[in-house]
Amino acid sequence: SADWFTNGNWLGAPPDNTRDVVINGATAAVIAGGGSASAGNLSIGDGAEGTVSIEDGDLGAYLAVIGKSGGAGKLSVVGPTASFQSQLAISLGQGGTGELEILDGGTVESQQGVIGLDAGSEGTVTIDGAGSNWSTWLEGAGMLVGYGGKGTLTVQNGGSVNTNGTSIGYWSGSEGTLTVTGPDSSYVDEGDMHVGGFGGGTGTLDINDGAYVEIFNSLYVGYGGKGTASVDGADTT
Repeated sequence: SADWFTNGNWLGAPPDNTRDVVINGATAAVIAGGGSASAGNLSIGDGAEGTVSIEDGDLGAYLAVIGKSGGAGKLSVVGPTASFQSQLAISLGQGGTGELEILDGGTVESQQGVIGLDAGSEGTVTIDGAGSNWSTWLEGAGMLVGYGGKGTLTVQNGGSVNTNGTSIGYWSGSEGTLTVTGPDSSYVDEGDMHVGGFGGGTGTLDINDGAYVEIFNSLYVGYGGKGTASVDGADTT
């Protein structure tokens, strides 16, 4: 069984918010049936392949790393009754390859999002479907897309992001891409957005096909790095 709530699936006691959890293995750990689960520090794909799928239920962690130490990790949050929360950052690609997908009304909340953390690592996030949302609350640095590695964030088909402070392509050698596409897709940043960040990275911002992006403060393109921003299509703002 891949059921998160089956005690026999765990080495030692079942996890709670005081226990660090590592998810490795070819079979996904599944949270379904409306259950609520918790973990301390959560690592998905730590030196190996690992997957967590939240289909109908909730998972909360203190800190989440997806794709670590040469591993490949994936977190899927699918459906309007699926949610994930991290008290600190969700980091994708910390010496590995990390993927987060928020689909069909799933929701994710965290202090910060870091997509493509380390050099040579890669993080990919897809937010797809009406009601699908990732919200972060760290003021000034809520979303880092391509911090030291390669990061890609795509918001489409009515998905949304709410954050405060975005950097796309931060350090030298990093590469970040943010794409917001399609009617009712939105990205709302209550701070500043830097495309091609402070440390010499390369950033791309692409808004198209009726999507909506709002930046409360300033948009900087090529501020210390190489940046490209494009807005295309009817009703795109």
